[in-house]
Amino acid sequence: MNCSCCNTCESEFIVTHVKRLLEHFFLTCHREDRCMEYFISRVASSEQISHSLLIVFDKPANNIHIAKFYPELYREKDSKYLSAACLYLIIQHFGHEYLLDDKSEITLDTRTEIFENFYHRLNDFNFHICRRGVGRAIELVSDFHQSSFDTSMIREREISDEELFCYA
Repeated sequence: MNCSCCNTCESEFIVTHVKRLLEHFFLTCHREDRCMEYFISRVASSEQISHSLLIVFDKPANNIHIAKFYPELYREKDSKYLSAACLYLIIQHFGHEYLLDDKSEITLDTRTEIFENFYHRLNDFNFHICRRGVGRAIELVSDFHQSSFDTSMIREREISDEELFCYA
């Protein structure tokens, strides 16, 4: 663990790849009640490359539910591990915004192959299958560990009605 960078105790992997992510991209978010949608844009041009990042606070369960996570970073040059860094960053930001603690969990629905190729490999989470659905559909759960990782670079923004994704 690296405890010197940014006064946090994140893994060296996270510290390294969040820095890489933020060298080339910036994140903004829009908050609507218990939902936050995140947007990724290029630093150089301000061009938005992703808006399919939606996280919901499940208040009764005090949990984070990842409703959509398609950062589109794999399409970018030299983007290996940036999706993992992005997920960590937005989960920490969301946790700070909703004042969550280590009793919370992270849940999401996905397919078996995405779990095996992405979520299962994330050492900074402990995603595991908690329920199998029809076909390859599965539900994942991971513990949430709030840290002091600085997420202040993620700025809130207003969105137009055309950009509005889904706020329940």
